[in-house]
Amino acid sequence: MPEVLDYCRKEKIPSAVLTNGNHKGQWRKVSALNLLKWFTPDQIFISGDIGYHKPDVRAFRTLGERMHFLPEQTWYIGDTYESDVVGASRAGWRAIWLNHRLRACPDKESLADKELTRGEELLSCIDSLR
Repeated sequence: MPEVLDYCRKEKIPSAVLTNGNHKGQWRKVSALNLLKWFTPDQIFISGDIGYHKPDVRAFRTLGERMHFLPEQTWYIGDTYESDVVGASRAGWRAIWLNHRLRACPDKESLADKELTRGEELLSCIDSLR
């Protein structure tokens, strides 16, 4: 993922983080993953802070409004179908399901616009969307 995040920063692709959890626990993860290397604190949205948990469409809309993202131009990358793909899709965003656990889609027809099974595929996928 560092390669993907470096690419997005280099190419000036507007990015943010949306994560479920409480403030303290999620900021510990942010620190452990060194995410402040790629994101400023105002680009990190924690459900416990914003008051909405994925897949609630309001979590995605809050991020979109604060970041000035247009829903139809916004892609969301997530590894949990039920909270990431479903929430992004309901918010009018495009969704990439990073299905590295090789889970069967719980819906009859997937809401994901793209499905990847390996993180290594993500960089070329993002590049192809530009």
